[in-house]
Amino acid sequence: SCIASILGIAANIIMIYLTSSKTPHAIAKYARILFFSAVCDLTGAAMYPLLIPRVDCYGATTVISYKGLCTLSHRPELCWICTGIIEMMFLVNDAFICVSFYFRLRVLRRATPS
Repeated sequence: SCIASILGIAANIIMIYLTSSKTPHAIAKYARILFFSAVCDLTGAAMYPLLIPRVDCYGATTVISYKGLCTLSHRPELCWICTGIIEMMFLVNDAFICVSFYFRLRVLRRATPS
């Protein structure tokens, strides 16, 4: 929903601010992971009001219709580009979660993450 998107935008702006300006030196490397993850989340949250997708299923066929701001451009390619960006952000955020767990594992094993 758009309310969740607005909350996500606000939360990620706060996270970007905190990780870029208030991070102690001891966790600076981990803060970089959080910073880039917040940038990706912010991008995805900002795309949602442009789309506002609705998925309808008719038997074996799935139809995605858009009600967001991208429909005002009269170019359906814009909606598909925004959809592609959101889909890419899912993959990138999953990669950041994996890197975050790897980082934590290295810390638990007392190895300095690089």
